[in-house]
Amino acid sequence: MEGRPNPPTFDIAAPATSDELQRFESVLGVALPVSFSDALREYAGSVKVAWQLPENLEPPRPFHQIFSGECFWDIDRLADLQRTHREWIEGCFGDPANPYDVVWHNKLVVAEVGNGDMIGIELGLGDKQPVVYLSHDDGECHGYWLGADFCDFIERHSQLGCPGCMRIVVVS
Repeated sequence: MEGRPNPPTFDIAAPATSDELQRFESVLGVALPVSFSDALREYAGSVKVAWQLPENLEPPRPFHQIFSGECFWDIDRLADLQRTHREWIEGCFGDPANPYDVVWHNKLVVAEVGNGDMIGIELGLGDKQPVVYLSHDDGECHGYWLGADFCDFIERHSQLGCPGCMRIVVVS
């Protein structure tokens, strides 16, 4: 039927096993942030939540640009996200002395945004593991903390209805 969106998607897989998480930590050479590891082990190794509004429905301002949303993670897409993050750093953000570039460093990237930006978990701050927005093109939200940790971020994103295009790919 014209003008009708695809039905919402809610696919949630089994939790990741401790062996799977240890394998990723071994490959990455870094311990997964506690909150992120907890979500994978206690909730799901793969999640896909997606929705879209009908074509003829336009939300009121200031939400007029939000027409769809998703939250997606899949432990099997690890290598691709890891490679993309490394390419951004090597190709564009290689100077850790540059205030803009340094935001891309020392992160475990967990999400790719539809416009090429990324979302990462800050490493090296001890117990603090905030989720940080990484803009590739001088976006105004570059460096913003989106949650105190991964679970806090997912809770906030979920309460908003998972707006926008964001694919969380289990580690980078």
